[in-house]
Amino acid sequence: MSKINDWLLKLAAVSVIMLGLKYASALITQILIIIFIAVVISPIYYWLRRLRFPNWLALITLILSMVCFTVFGIISFITQTIQKFADKVPDYYTQFIQIVRDVSSWLASHEVYIPEKVIDYIASFGLDQIMPIVKGVTPFMVSMLQQIIIVLIVVSFILCELNSLPKKVRSIRWVNKDIYVRMLRIVLDIRHYMGIKTLISAATGFFIYLGLKLLGVPSAEALGLLAFILNFVPVFGSILATIPAVILASINSGDSGIVVYVIFLYLVVNQVLGNILEPKFMGKGFGISPVVVLIAVLIWGWALGPVGMLLAVPLTMAVKSSFDSLRKEELDQRKEQDDSSVSDSSNEIK
Repeated sequence: MSKINDWLLKLAAVSVIMLGLKYASALITQILIIIFIAVVISPIYYWLRRLRFPNWLALITLILSMVCFTVFGIISFITQTIQKFADKVPDYYTQFIQIVRDVSSWLASHEVYIPEKVIDYIASFGLDQIMPIVKGVTPFMVSMLQQIIIVLIVVSFILCELNSLPKKVRSIRWVNKDIYVRMLRIVLDIRHYMGIKTLISAATGFFIYLGLKLLGVPSAEALGLLAFILNFVPVFGSILATIPAVILASINSGDSGIVVYVIFLYLVVNQVLGNILEPKFMGKGFGISPVVVLIAVLIWGWALGPVGMLLAVPLTMAVKSSFDSLRKEELDQRKEQDDSSVSDSSNEIK
């Protein structure tokens, strides 16, 4: 009965924590982004230190590189990509409506009829409803830029503490040597995963962009960027990234052969990079089964939104490592109790 009560208490505690994360998701996601960016780029700092860079020079080089790459690289690229896509939205819409009518006619020739109300509803959903959504991207970009500036400032402060951070963590009263080693292992595992995942995602985005460009699919830059971002989402990411590419390819060319090539491109890139190279570079599976990953994506996505889906695996790794540590402590305490009871019994016999 005590074990059942123990499990019920743990389940209740987890439920309360998840509800708390859901309630404070905006703040939690920002904190998580800051932590994971700092974890991913911290190896560059240690690499510069191994090259005998002074501490101050390594920090200045890393922070300036991070700011320049983010502001002048990523933000500029995203803004230009979205603007190019927005300019082509009217043409895409016209071609999409024509495809819908052609598909409806083809189905009708095979005695499969789509209700006219459905066709009329799709046709009536015109640019007046679509363009406000597209134009709303600009305020979103301004808000995102503000958030990025805040994130960069906080990450810069964390980087400035890297040299003294291990000493400060060890100085905390409740952090003994065993706890510090476990915390360090969690950080190293997450850094290893995020570093490899970032490189694989960047390669995925680049090859998708290159392949789509060669196939003549419009907005290849936006689709490559989308493939890079969604590659962080396990299970669903590669599927979600394929859908807009197939739609744009069918709208632009009207050739089913191009659509097949696009699907084949995504399959090959995701198979080679995601299923062959990524496990090879990861080196180990972190003890998380595919079923657990799928459930983790759904749970973290519910609690923290899109950021939760992107960081589902490292968050699950951290939770799993924490529970393993707690279980190890519990087993160690039980072993000590058993040893002491055995010792007491032997003393009584004597």
